[in-house]
Amino acid sequence: MKNTNTKEQNQEIVLANHPSGIPTTDTFKINDIDMPTLKEGEVLLKSIYVSVDPGMRGFMNKGTDDAAGSKFQLNKPITSRTVAQVIESSDDNFMVGDIVHGRFAWQKYQTVNIADIEKVDPTLAPISTAVSMLGIPGLSAYFGMLNIGQPKKGETVVVSGAAGSVGSIAAQIAKIKDCKVIGIAGSAQKIAFLENDLGLDKGINYKQVDDMEAAIKDACPNGVDVFFDNVGGELFDAVFANINEHARIAVCGQIADYNEENPPQGPRPMHTLIKKSARMEGFVVYDFKDNFAEAKQQLADWYNNGNLIYKENLIEGFENIPDAFIGLFSGENIGKQMVKVGDIVDSF
Repeated sequence: MKNTNTKEQNQEIVLANHPSGIPTTDTFKINDIDMPTLKEGEVLLKSIYVSVDPGMRGFMNKGTDDAAGSKFQLNKPITSRTVAQVIESSDDNFMVGDIVHGRFAWQKYQTVNIADIEKVDPTLAPISTAVSMLGIPGLSAYFGMLNIGQPKKGETVVVSGAAGSVGSIAAQIAKIKDCKVIGIAGSAQKIAFLENDLGLDKGINYKQVDDMEAAIKDACPNGVDVFFDNVGGELFDAVFANINEHARIAVCGQIADYNEENPPQGPRPMHTLIKKSARMEGFVVYDFKDNFAEAKQQLADWYNNGNLIYKENLIEGFENIPDAFIGLFSGENIGKQMVKVGDIVDSF
């Protein structure tokens, strides 16, 4: 199964320098490269949607650049979750034209082993959601809120980074569970999105508040039962000071510290956790991989029933992937930050 409609110049984006603090354009380099040759057990993919995520920042720190591992290696392509189309295939299980997703290199075209790809079901939701609502962000929100947060009707839930790709889904799940939900974000536009679009009970703009601990107390007069944390830092300290007995804290992300070479030491939580009989648990979404299919179906059902919305901050152009990633750390995105790098081929 072959297709020869791949005359476009292939390109890749590599890690050019280990960043210090917030990455800059000098962190990345775009290279023209040859079109890959298909081998047995592989498919040739054309990238369509590329996801950029704050958690990728830690993989850019200096590590062992001549060995495979969790660190991105200098002068090697960066990888992230991507939706792609099969352009050529050596396997009957993947047909030319199929839409797939996986963790792929920042390349326009690439060959990938079939063991590393998964088909996208376009009947569940738009295909871009494979790396947003039905991808790692949505799954992180689902399992972090339901399995760790365990919200109960009438409880008070606080979500930090609530206008982001994970937080916006987590906050809506808490509303679906009939909770009072407070979202923390960093602009008037984001607060309007939380309150008007998502229907949260209140949004708090942390950039406009002098005393976050007092602001949380005012918004949550009965205390905080569930805290879904995407941010960490001083925001965590402010919410943590207001937790109730038997509170549950899901630690999903720590974007406040991702660019810090020496993150500040905040209040140690152990005494309060004991005093409040509270539970704090960090997680990675693959802890729950055996239940991904069930979660995707539930998220899709909520979406198709109108109980859940998602927002994608879509940027056009392969060359703009670095800027889209850098933009995550200035808080400019509402919802999932994504880059559209190509169009679906309708005929071969």
